[in-house]
This record gives sequence, C-alpha cells and structure tokens, in this order.
Amino acid sequence: AGASWLLEGSNTVSGQGIVLGANATLSIDQGATLNSTGSYAIYAGTGASGVVVSNSGSISGGAGVYFHQSGGSVTNQAGGSISGGSSFGVVFNGEGATSPASGTVINGGSISGGFSGVGFLGDPGTVVNSGSISGSIFGIKVGNAVAASVTNQAGGVISGRVGVAIGGSVPTSATLINAGTIASSAGVTGKAVNFFSNGDASLILDPGGNIRRLCQRERDDEQHHPRLGGQRRHRQRRHRRQFGGVSEFPDHHRGERGGLDVVRDGRGRRDADPRQ
Repeated sequence: AGASWLLEGSNTVSGQGIVLGANATLSIDQGATLNSTGSYAIYAGTGASGVVVSNSGSISGGAGVYFHQSGGSVTNQAGGSISGGSSFGVVFNGEGATSPASGTVINGGSISGGFSGVGFLGDPGTVVNSGSISGSIFGIKVGNAVAASVTNQAGGVISGRVGVAIGGSVPTSATLINAGTIASSAGVTGKAVNFFSNGDASLILDPGGNIRRLCQRERDDEQHHPRLGGQRRHRQRRHRRQFGGVSEFPDHHRGERGGLDVVRDGRGRRDADPRQ
C-alpha cells in the first residue's frame, strides 16, 4: 500500500505541487485549500499507478490535478472545487506511454479549466458527473484514447465551447450517457457534443436530459421545429443510437417513431435510422 495524507487548513505549493507516488492517497478536507503558484497543484508522474485523490475542499493551480503517464482516480465531493487556471482542472496525459494507464473522475462539485475541465490524452477514461464540469474550450476533452465513458447524471452540467469532445487519430470506443445538461458556451459557432473518431460511439439520452444544441442552422431549425424552443427535452424513455465514423454531432431531433436523428451537414439532413 502507498502513503496516505490528509490535507487541512490553507496550503500553498509551487513547481509540481504535491507529488504522489504509486498507490498514494491524498484527501483534502472540507474547508481546506491547496493553491499552487507553479504548474500543478497535484502531480502523479510516470509509473505512479493506483493514485487516489479525494477532494472536499479547494484545489487550484496551472492544472489542478495532473497525471503524467500514470493512472488513478479523482473524486471531487459535493462542495469541492478543482480549478486549472491555464489548462485542465483534471487531466490524465498518457501520450507517448508504452502502455496507457486509465483514469476515473467522479465529480459532485465543480471542476473547471482554462482549456478543459477534464481531459484524457492517450489514456482511456471514465467520468461520472453530478456537479459542474466546464472549460473555456472543452468541458471534457478525450483525445487519442482507445476507450472513454462519460455519464452526466441528473442535475449535472457539462459546458465549454465544445461541451464534450471525443476523438483523435486513434479510433475511440466511446459511450456518452446524459441525464443532465450538456451545452456549448459559444453560441451558434459551438457544439454541445463532438464525436470525431473512426471508432464506434454510443449516445444514450436518459429522461430529463437535454443537449443544448448550437449549430450553424440553429435559427432555421427552430423555425422548422418551433416546439423545440432551441433545446431538446425527451419524453420519459431512453434512446440509443450507434455512431460509426461520425465526424460531428452538432444537433439532434426526435424522429416520429421516437428514434434519434443526427444533423450532420447543417442543412437539416438526417442519418437513416440504423434499425431499418
């Protein structure tokens, strides 16, 4: 077993911040603060697998929690906040690693980043969100990872210029389940969800969840579908749709039979229902 620490009170670090080794556990107590004047507030370097970070206080730095070619989990409790002022709130960066690690982020509080709230770069990852995840560019960014799973629970909000972006040069097998809100903060130039991978991706919309679509044809779509009011609210049922090689997911509407259509070209054209 690795070392365990409980952080209390007000704490300021510099450089790489608090550096964690393999199987280490770091808990930030309620009301405690960890502020970094350097690159990271918390750092797990190459080979430091099994790292566990649990936060009930406040973490801030250039990046909040940074995993470099290492794996583990971050749990941000309700009332907790993690902020990466210039980059990521939480990031698992496995690019260049011989064997990618995996990461898990469970968020009930607030995670934000100057670039992306949460990121998986080369590492497969799992996100379960019931709080707020936001970034100036991406809410959640998954790039060049073989697998990704994002579950946005009821009451959860994910936002950015692109709310959730999944793709890259490596085919990604991805699942996005939404019962909360995923939105773009960039007006009609943004996207709530963007799949840009040659892998297979599943979008599952649970009752009460909505994806606030912001596409280039938003005004025209509202004229054609005035009952949508600029966002989709689904009936009390679950919809499943499989995507293979879809380059973009800028918009969506309900079909007459309750299926999910995807507008790919901004002209109202929809994919055929795969069940046909």
